[in-house]
Amino acid sequence: MPAEFRNEPLTDFSKEENAQAMRSALEKVKSQLGREYPLVIGGERITTESKLDTFNPAKPRTARRAF
Repeated sequence: MPAEFRNEPLTDFSKEENAQAMRSALEKVKSQLGREYPLVIGGERITTESKLDTFNPAKPRTARRAF
C-alpha cells in the first residue's frame, strides 16, 4: 500500500546549502530532458511506435517531450 501523501516542509532558499541543492537538482533534471521514457502501467514498462510530441509554447526551441 502506498504511503499516505504529506507535503514536504518549506525549504529556506536563502540558505546557500538549500539553494545549491536546488540548483544541482535542476541541472540533473535538465540533463535528462529530451529522452524517451516508457509508460509504466500496472508495473509493466510499455513502449509503442506511436508518439505524441509536445513542447513548451513559451520556449518552442527547448527540448520536446515524446509520449
